[in-house]
Amino acid sequence: MKKHILILSALLAMTVSGVRADGGMWILGDLTRQTYDAMRAYGLQLTPEELSNENGTSLRNAVVLFGGYCSGVVVSPDGLVLTNHHCGFESIQQHSTPQHDYVKDGFVARTSDEEWSVPGLYVSFPIREVKVTDRVLPLITEKSADGTTHQIWGKERAQRIDSIETLLVKEVTEKDSTLWAELKPYYGHNEYYLTVYRVYPDVRLVLAPPSSLGKFGGDTDNWVWPRETCDFSVFRIYAGKDNMPAEYSKDNVPYKPTRFASVALDGYKAGDFAMTLGFPGSTYRYLSARGIESRVQSTNKPVIEAGNLKLGIWKQVMDANPVIRLKYDSKYQSLSNFHKNCIGMNNSIEQYSIIGQKRNFEKTVDEWIKADPQRIAKYGDVFEKIDEAYADFSPKYEKVMSSFINLSYQTDVFGLRSIIARGDYSKKSKTKAAAIADVRELYRNIDFGLEMRTIAAGLRRFKEQTPAEMQPDFFKTVENTYQGNFSAYVNDVAAHSMLTDSTAVISRLKKGHNKWIAKDALGKMLAQIGQSMMKVQGNIDRSAVSEQERRLTQAVREMYESSPTYSDANMTLRMSYGTVKTYTPEGGSEYPLYTTPQTLAAKAAKAGENKDYAIENDVLSLMTSGNYGRYADKSSKNLQLCFITDNDITGGNSGSPMFNGKGQLLGLAFDGNWESMANDILYSTELTRCIGVDIRYVMYVIENWGKADRLIKEISFAE
Repeated sequence: MKKHILILSALLAMTVSGVRADGGMWILGDLTRQTYDAMRAYGLQLTPEELSNENGTSLRNAVVLFGGYCSGVVVSPDGLVLTNHHCGFESIQQHSTPQHDYVKDGFVARTSDEEWSVPGLYVSFPIREVKVTDRVLPLITEKSADGTTHQIWGKERAQRIDSIETLLVKEVTEKDSTLWAELKPYYGHNEYYLTVYRVYPDVRLVLAPPSSLGKFGGDTDNWVWPRETCDFSVFRIYAGKDNMPAEYSKDNVPYKPTRFASVALDGYKAGDFAMTLGFPGSTYRYLSARGIESRVQSTNKPVIEAGNLKLGIWKQVMDANPVIRLKYDSKYQSLSNFHKNCIGMNNSIEQYSIIGQKRNFEKTVDEWIKADPQRIAKYGDVFEKIDEAYADFSPKYEKVMSSFINLSYQTDVFGLRSIIARGDYSKKSKTKAAAIADVRELYRNIDFGLEMRTIAAGLRRFKEQTPAEMQPDFFKTVENTYQGNFSAYVNDVAAHSMLTDSTAVISRLKKGHNKWIAKDALGKMLAQIGQSMMKVQGNIDRSAVSEQERRLTQAVREMYESSPTYSDANMTLRMSYGTVKTYTPEGGSEYPLYTTPQTLAAKAAKAGENKDYAIENDVLSLMTSGNYGRYADKSSKNLQLCFITDNDITGGNSGSPMFNGKGQLLGLAFDGNWESMANDILYSTELTRCIGVDIRYVMYVIENWGKADRLIKEISFAE
């Protein structure tokens, strides 16, 4: 324990500011020579132009933003895309029924005609990143009375940002209608970049392994190493006959990529170079100590408490009813992942004294500020202002998060009511058909009995935590008529609601009628809950917190202006590099570098005690056959399943290709490890690990479980 604290203490001063040359989440178009030289020293064999070339073809052209929430990689000249099983899960579930449960049994398209369209799914190729700070900051920066500058926040800022983004996007799309663009803040809102994408909206499901492989280990192994999960799924991008983006059509053809990744069969050994390219969601490496305290108390704590309640209700019902399990599996996974992440992060923050270490770093920053009169004028009060801002913000935000997670998060009846109430269902409406399709899809995944049970439990918590003046009016009815029994009340409301009858609702919407939702019993209850949640949210202002965290980030960057730095993740293309590397948990023995069919079988033997390790006999026999052919590692003579590197990783990195020094595909990143659950706040070479599924494991399953020779033949294998 003391050893790790000392290591983290030494690292924190470097990693918080992004000064380290290794680690981190680097913007490809912004790599310095210093960073590239460090990568070469680790084993990168590509030139800068082979890695990223906005004016030509490079490795980055094989990487996609999958669905707006995950990463993926193109692996064939006919547009095959690999991503994680959990990234493709909703698409697999969308085509599943209790009679044909492709989540459980897996799916293989034997021909191109059997590749299933997935409405709403798209992939985006990042084309370029353009720094537009000089066009954005003047619009959101003002002078204070004392002559210093500050950024404006709140609704006015949002309107100004929206206006400039609209203009910047228009400049891109007017030149090329197949492109799209997004404006994103970097370095704590001190810089802005416009990322230009080409978006392909016709993406089809090709193959998914059975959940016993794709989800092996389930909640038990989530965020934990060692792992044996075969976390992959296969999709294909389709395009118009001109190879450009096109909406779904039977006449579309497989997309011909400018670059696709080749699969490496040579594997890896400890110390080998490893690199990920993907789209990490959010990190908070520049966050103040008070900000970390707020994250622990005001975000993580309410998620943990609400998750304990909600997940328990869902699991009990899902285990008893396979139909409901299919409807709620994806939602359960989403909340469970968030819930366990918050538990692990809070544990790590406490175990490794991260707040104390951050305070020590801030003393160094404060000393740097006070050493210069100009810096004092610019930043002298930043820590005092941060303390003031969080003292007001944190207790209010805790109530906001609690109400959100307890009530509306992954509770689809709220979204159903919103779509019905806000949609235009008139005869002349251009969005009517799409809105009705959304309503149908929501109904397909709702069980009103479980939704009402969930809402009743959430309302009990809401009553305990919310002042009377912010509570819905119907709380009085619950108290006076139902003796405080929320379950009885919500079930009675649902019984008198047309909202529970999908056929009747869709019939009315087709006729253009949606005003009835305002008078519907359940519609009215949901509206009142939403209004109460808005009252709780309306009592909070993030402006002061945002401005002071921005100032601190700016000060830290100035303090290390001579060294390369990386911005916090924001769901844009980033590169992380390091090595294939194991680690030793606190008080334990060194972990294995990779897992094997034997470790999978050892866990499967415990399936009677833990359903997360259940696996079909024929699948287990296949995995332990010993006949691994060219997918067996040349050194171990075994099939290596999953492996670890010290690459930086967070949510959104799921599905990120993991490359060797030659730019060949080693695997797909799918998780982090329990010992580094605070990685979003602190990266550590000692503890941070990226868990990946070995690409040879993926290929073995495609070929031997899926019998998908047609896919194997089109995938490019490295010489």
